[in-house]
Amino acid sequence: PQLEGRNLKTIMCIVYSSTAENIGSNGLKNVMVKNYTKATIQLYKYEALVSFEDEEGHRLVSSIEPGNKMEVVVVFENNFIVKKTAIYLIYDEPIGETMEQSDAPYH
Repeated sequence: PQLEGRNLKTIMCIVYSSTAENIGSNGLKNVMVKNYTKATIQLYKYEALVSFEDEEGHRLVSSIEPGNKMEVVVVFENNFIVKKTAIYLIYDEPIGETMEQSDAPYH
């Protein structure tokens, strides 16, 4: 979907842990994406999220349209303590804009 001349590229979930012991541990189990506008629910297991660059990820972002009312539910292991989560929509460069060309040599 496009928003202000940009295509939605991916969805990023950032998790802030409250303890140092959680750093590097794998506490994420599932992510559920609810689209209330389209009355759909998609559930993704950890294994699928690791390789989200494939068709699953494309299917999710292509189903989202500007103005959709959505909810993202992130499920963690019982022993994983979460302080805060953040969800970001990542868009590509504006459509129709040209990249600035540089004459600098490559090293």
